[in-house]
Amino acid sequence: MFVSIDKMAQYDTSLKIVLYLCNMNMQIRTIVVTKTSTISIFDYIFKNEAFIPQYIFNGILLDKNSTLSLYGIRNEDYIYFFDPSNSMQPNKSEIQNIVSVAKMNNAGGRSALIAKSAADNEFREEICKINDLRMMRKIQQAGKFTGIVLSCPAKIQPKEPTKIPITRCISTTALPNLW
Repeated sequence: MFVSIDKMAQYDTSLKIVLYLCNMNMQIRTIVVTKTSTISIFDYIFKNEAFIPQYIFNGILLDKNSTLSLYGIRNEDYIYFFDPSNSMQPNKSEIQNIVSVAKMNNAGGRSALIAKSAADNEFREEICKINDLRMMRKIQQAGKFTGIVLSCPAKIQPKEPTKIPITRCISTTALPNLW
């Protein structure tokens, strides 16, 4: 079943895992799925693509009717996806290199943080608390600024007029040197 991040919060944390799908172009797609999901759940991510991908995990081509637990897929594992109609496919060692580079590039990324918050209910609650504290601080800072503005005197009027008089002819005198 494919659900949004909000609905994923209804599932118990122990049932959810974060997975990363990567390909030869170093595109990484972060998803949160339940441990009992089948491999075919990944196809929902690619429903707008022009191809139906195949998936490889630890050098094994994954069967779309099998579950994730059958292949020993765990939390934060990387799965390689590819277009089977493309004639240029990397071999096993190249796939391992692609996955290791994807791991290095994705470490600590924003998408990983969002996925972790969707997968771990306690982590999401902590993120919400931190966000609330940050918003309260911004509101307090805005209140301080408003207080400063209100404590300033009203508009200060110049004692002498600052407008340049309009003349009918062009000036012939030189402008002063300011530097």
